[in-house]
Amino acid sequence: MHASFNLKRTYDAPVARVWEALTNEAAKQRWFGGTPDQWGQDERYMDVRVGGRERLKGRWESGLVSTFAKTWHSPVHAAILE
Repeated sequence: MHASFNLKRTYDAPVARVWEALTNEAAKQRWFGGTPDQWGQDERYMDVRVGGRERLKGRWESGLVSTFAKTWHSPVHAAILE
């Protein structure tokens, strides 16, 4: 399935911490991906610039492959960090 959507969220955390969780590959891996006993990562790529892409692909223990792909369309960091 392919879809496009926009997200707007309010977090009870400092802006810098939220930005780090969304854009730092190691930080995001801690909360966005399967657990090692149920899911194996095949691919991860992050480029958080405008026009940049993010991709995460992995295989669940059942054999199902899931892929997350995102393109950054706006300078989110500028709005977040102001």
